[in-house]
Amino acid sequence: MNGLRERVASERSRAGFTLTETLAALAIMLLASTIVAAGVPAATKAYVAAVDNSNAQVLLSTTTTRLRDELSVADPNASALVQANAVTDESTGEMLYVTFDSAETGYATSVKYNDALGLFLEQTDAAGQVVQTPLVPVSAAAGANASLRAKADSIEWNADAGVFTVRGLKVVRGDDVLEHAGIDEFDVRVLALAS
Repeated sequence: MNGLRERVASERSRAGFTLTETLAALAIMLLASTIVAAGVPAATKAYVAAVDNSNAQVLLSTTTTRLRDELSVADPNASALVQANAVTDESTGEMLYVTFDSAETGYATSVKYNDALGLFLEQTDAAGQVVQTPLVPVSAAAGANASLRAKADSIEWNADAGVFTVRGLKVVRGDDVLEHAGIDEFDVRVLALAS
């Protein structure tokens, strides 16, 4: 009898998995793969949103620095200092904020916006050549986010205080404003007037 039990136990161990065990394992694997498959799009969406937010913050910081650098060297005594208050030129679609003579270069400089470049400088040199330079080069702001642009509501000149006030600086993608990527207002003191 002992030999029979050993032989039956030996045959069972070589028999493999039962149909019930196989179906149970298959059901568990199917459930696990469904959970993983449902989580991948959500994780991808969260990752893209985090990258967008990070790139928008870098773009905003770089734009702020460049605006400070450019506006701080405006010549407050030049006749070219013109406040335009974000007037849009219908023929080009460009928005003009302010035009000034740069004390650093001596050239007339305008701060403008268009959908292709975002905020940019338009400078006219001594030879009369017009050069447009993005405040943040598109390739530097781009990566996977080539459509991100910096835009401002207004740039105002206060001659009494010798200060430019930038209002509503934000990062946009097309017509959409990115949340958590904006500065309500900051001032730039003109260096020639700083004491």
